[in-house]
Amino acid sequence: MPFKHFPLLKHPELISSYCSLCGALVAASPNPEILTILERLHDCPQDEEASRQAISEDVHLKVEAVDALQRLSRALFRRKFGREPGPDDPVVFDPDAETPQRASQEKHQELLAKMGKAAGLPSHFVYAMGQTGFIVTEHNIAILQKEKIEMWERAIDEYLRRAA
Repeated sequence: MPFKHFPLLKHPELISSYCSLCGALVAASPNPEILTILERLHDCPQDEEASRQAISEDVHLKVEAVDALQRLSRALFRRKFGREPGPDDPVVFDPDAETPQRASQEKHQELLAKMGKAAGLPSHFVYAMGQTGFIVTEHNIAILQKEKIEMWERAIDEYLRRAA
C-alpha cells in the first residue's frame, strides 16, 4: 500500500504519512522506522485485502509495534542510567529513581501509556495501555488469561465510545 510523506507545517521535525488510497493521516513521527511500523498497522478502508483481515487485529498490537515500544524503552533506560538494560532490569522503570526500579502500578500504567504515545501508537492502544498496564499482542494473546484480554478489549471499546 503506497504512502506519501510530508513535513508537518507546525512541527517541521515531524514527517507525516498519508495513505494514498484513502487519504487518511496514518502517523507523524521524526523516526522513519516508526512511520514504517505504523503504516503496516493502517487498516485502509479502500484496501479490500486489508479489510478481510480478522477483526482481532484491530484491537491487538502487532509485533512491529511491540518492537518499537521495546526500542523506546531501551533508549530511555540508556539515557537515564547510562548503560544497556540487563535481564533483571524492569522494562517500565521509575524515571525518578536513582537506580533501576519497577514503577508503582499507577506509575507503570502512566509510563506505559506515555511510551505508547511517544512510539506513535494509535490512540486506542495508548488508552488501553494506560488503563490496563499491559499490552495484548498477536504473540501473547494465546497465553494471556481470558479476563486480561476482556479487560484490554473493554478499554478499547471505552476509548472508541468516548471518541465517537
